[in-house]
Amino acid sequence: MLDVLAARFGLKYVVSGGGPAVSPTGAKHNYYSKGRAASAIGYRPRWTSLETLTSETAALLFTG
Repeated sequence: MLDVLAARFGLKYVVSGGGPAVSPTGAKHNYYSKGRAASAIGYRPRWTSLETLTSETAALLFTG
């Protein structure tokens, strides 16, 4: 995600060498839902999460 934002919008960032992050709700292997129940009723997302993120970022940066 950071690489895409850097390439598309010129984002500059530094990753510091901090200790391991600890989630208050426990360790996570995935930070996204693996649920697919909505597909049973025909739901198909129009855009990926990354597409949505870049689209909304562009809207915030380049409008109004």
